[in-house]
Amino acid sequence: MLEKFKKIYNGKYGIILQIILGAISAYIIYFFILANIFHTDAVFSSVFSNSMIPVFFRGDLMIVYNDGNFKIGDIVVYESNFFPHPIIHRIIAIEDGKYITKGDNNLIKDPYPITKEQIKGKVIFKFPLLGYVKIFAEEGLNFIR
Repeated sequence: MLEKFKKIYNGKYGIILQIILGAISAYIIYFFILANIFHTDAVFSSVFSNSMIPVFFRGDLMIVYNDGNFKIGDIVVYESNFFPHPIIHRIIAIEDGKYITKGDNNLIKDPYPITKEQIKGKVIFKFPLLGYVKIFAEEGLNFIR
């Protein structure tokens, strides 16, 4: 049985098998390991706008961690009802148990307060420009649709 697997793996279908195994491995690492370690399903989040200049720029890739403890000054990633992508903004106030957020480069605060349930986590690290992979993939899919 092992010889048959080696023959397929090294044969003309080997590259397809390697891609499939790589995708399965990446999925397992991301969703079962990293998501549990960082306590969020949004471990990696891309910056889609320039609302956080000069701290973050479009195309930066964020590492997000959710410890459930959010305070004024934290930069958080949250799901909104008014934008199709997760938003990365700073908490500027907490009112009635809801968080008021604003992009550092925006003149006004975000239109709606957010709840703790909307927050995916806070930004703990950034990789400049690596977020463009996700941006191009999502914008390409939207263009095809």
